[in-house]
Amino acid sequence: MNTVDIRRLDFTLLLVFQTVLQTGRTTLAARRLGLSQSAVSHALGRLRDALGDPLFLRRANGLEPTEAARQIAPRVAAIIAMAEDVLGGRSAFDPMASDRIFRLAANDYVASLLGPAIRARLAAGAPRAGISIRFAVGAAAVEAVRNGEVDLALGRFGAQPDDIEPLRLGAEGYLLGARRGHPAVAAPLDLGGYLALEHLLVSFRGDFQGTADLALSRVGERRRISASVPMFLTAFALVRDSDLVVTAPARLLHAFAPAFGLELRTLPFEMPEFDVQLLTARSRAAAEGRDWFVSLVRDAWADLDQASNKVA
Repeated sequence: MNTVDIRRLDFTLLLVFQTVLQTGRTTLAARRLGLSQSAVSHALGRLRDALGDPLFLRRANGLEPTEAARQIAPRVAAIIAMAEDVLGGRSAFDPMASDRIFRLAANDYVASLLGPAIRARLAAGAPRAGISIRFAVGAAAVEAVRNGEVDLALGRFGAQPDDIEPLRLGAEGYLLGARRGHPAVAAPLDLGGYLALEHLLVSFRGDFQGTADLALSRVGERRRISASVPMFLTAFALVRDSDLVVTAPARLLHAFAPAFGLELRTLPFEMPEFDVQLLTARSRAAAEGRDWFVSLVRDAWADLDQASNKVA
């Protein structure tokens, strides 16, 4: 990128950059900033000229940041946060008066499980606020947090870089789900019976090997997977209408078994639990209300702990 003469720039350009990054559209950015769309486009043009990079590329679903834009995003956010601190910081967040949109990244397990509870709590505690949930897992979710595109990310993550703050919500186990009346689950299920079933795997990448298969391999066993789908609710619909079975997170099965007419069984082998984490960015000052929203999400998860990981 070019060497920039900062005398040619003003602070509004950084606010425009960050808001376009968060919204993906100049129209939404203009509305949030109280500017005209032409003013936002003009500001982006000035930044592009100054930095020697297009910053955003037009795609069918909005504006996509370039690699250069992704690299400078955390520093732009830090500059804005420092300016807010120098100029007196923000006033106390008032959830009942706020009309901001809280944004989170999650996979369909967390979105389907926590989405209704988060929305209900938001409606009660911040009735004018909105929520946007975008599908993202792994590195994509972490990057969205780092760049300020979302307030937080929820899901199953590994070790995180120093600029990401992980918060453990709790552990999740697994159960087996089958259609009501499935003959194979009429009696207690042993390992041989489990292996004889036709299994449906949920894999975001379309794999035919998952966590259960790794656990089975440790005891020298292998199951037969007949199908793979990317979403848990899709899997539950397929299981409801067939003799396929699915091994899935326990809380999610407890939550949706009644709607899909599924029976649940404990697994006849040891399968490790996994941690559900909430990620926020360390390097960015908390956006207005972010800490309040984090507390709301933690409370929504705590409500789910009333559901057991075991089946009586």
